[in-house]
Amino acid sequence: DGQVSESSSVLLLGEASSGKTHAVEYCIAKMKEVNPSVAVLRAHGRYYASDVECVRHLAQQVAGQMVSAPRCNSSFEQGMDWLRQVLVESFQHASAAVIVLDRFEHFCSRARQTLLYNLFDIAQDLGVCLSIIGMSEKLDVMGMLEKRIKSRFSMRHLHAFRPANMEELIKVMMIKVRLPADAEFK
Repeated sequence: DGQVSESSSVLLLGEASSGKTHAVEYCIAKMKEVNPSVAVLRAHGRYYASDVECVRHLAQQVAGQMVSAPRCNSSFEQGMDWLRQVLVESFQHASAAVIVLDRFEHFCSRARQTLLYNLFDIAQDLGVCLSIIGMSEKLDVMGMLEKRIKSRFSMRHLHAFRPANMEELIKVMMIKVRLPADAEFK
């Protein structure tokens, strides 16, 4: 039926220009062909001075025009509670969701990795299929994760080398995000 039954996470590691973004975007496009209601949120680690800014950006992608957005001086906890509520309400209309975290190492460098902890916590709690895809050029980024994050992260990771064959990289990535077996590879 094209629907995924559980949340999952994967970390795609590889040097610049190794095809990470291309593979992720291709897989998301294939997912949307099978299930157009899939919600996709994106965050790039270098773009945010704080976790609160990232939370607001993720929520804006889900909520569009937000009249009730938390104020700029709201605490991280208030922002995460608000994001959780926005996600739960929005996911009532989507059968699945994907959060793509580019430059994953920047999220790992934040104090206590609170954003990562809360996103993985939401993935376990929401009652919607939420896949989190991290991308990083730092091959040792797994070692940067705190123990409490590792316990929530499914620990699947792929190494993308400058591909000699992009089709194989995409095929493996689609399996890792659990796309249906009948999705076509082109």
